[in-house]
Amino acid sequence: MKMGVGILGCGPIAQMAHLQAVSKAANAYLAAVCDRATDLAEHLGAYYSAKQIYYDYEKMLADPNVDLVIIAVADEYHVKNAISAIKAGKHVLVEKPIGISTLEVEQLQVDLVRSNCTLQVGHMKRFDPALVFAHRFIREEIGEVVAMKAWYCDSVIRYDMTDSVLPRILSSGEAEQGRSDQNKKNYFLRAHGSHLVDMVQYMVGPIIDLKASFIERSEINNWFVQGHLQGGANLQLDLTIAIQEDWSEGFIVYGSKGTVSAKIYNPWYHKTAEVFCYSLRSKGRFQPVDNKSNCFQLQLENVVSSIRNETQQIGTDLDEAMIGLKTLLAIKQSAETGTTLNPVEMTGDLL
Repeated sequence: MKMGVGILGCGPIAQMAHLQAVSKAANAYLAAVCDRATDLAEHLGAYYSAKQIYYDYEKMLADPNVDLVIIAVADEYHVKNAISAIKAGKHVLVEKPIGISTLEVEQLQVDLVRSNCTLQVGHMKRFDPALVFAHRFIREEIGEVVAMKAWYCDSVIRYDMTDSVLPRILSSGEAEQGRSDQNKKNYFLRAHGSHLVDMVQYMVGPIIDLKASFIERSEINNWFVQGHLQGGANLQLDLTIAIQEDWSEGFIVYGSKGTVSAKIYNPWYHKTAEVFCYSLRSKGRFQPVDNKSNCFQLQLENVVSSIRNETQQIGTDLDEAMIGLKTLLAIKQSAETGTTLNPVEMTGDLL
């Protein structure tokens, strides 16, 4: 039996990703959509054959056919709406980043522990089959991790390119505008830096200390980060928004017995990463190939299966997301002060 999904928010990320993911998922169906913008809710609810259309979130949460809520609204509303869903007994898939402050996420952690609900944060790149292969290969084949370099460089031309493959995004004068994108530098850290930090955590674990520098020139925002991983391995990060070039995202992990490198494509191309893995033990070079490349669909199917205890949850859980938020705060503060910081010790907000 398919699980009923309710989507909160009918804005761009719902239109580009989540509505299609639900419609294609093998184990889920669209039980409801909800948005205060009645025109968006009605149009998209009808187009995607939602069983119910709501303009009031509490009414959707009261719908017995909604088992899982996808929260696809502005960043500052993620935690508040996740807490409401959990208190209503609903499982949650919330868009990244988890929130904008450590204080609100701490309250969400308390409420989640008290519930019987599952919560996952939408770092969908963990479901790219080639990156899943890389994650396993790092643990099984390359021995002790010595160093990792990772980069996430948005492109000035990528919107022209993605417009060719994305559907026309509908807007509404009734839509509520968030304020979390008003500070552009913090928005870039949350929206783009969260992907970079989560990829590090997924591949090699949390960052234990870091020192960051920042420069803004010619409308290019650049962070360079030097740090260490657990066990003392070196780490180097590059977050740049946006480069005068094509999209550039990827990483390389050096191990005592092997190496893994990845080129990650813009998610809207639905193209698996190019991953190359070398193993000293196997004396071979491996390149995984997989034709299942809609990471949003794969993410949703995994969430549903993990809720039903059919498979292990491989997505970002709440504790990992909190560490990710603290790491972004450390990058911000370190770039401002020039000091080396431990992300675990960070508190505050990234509004």
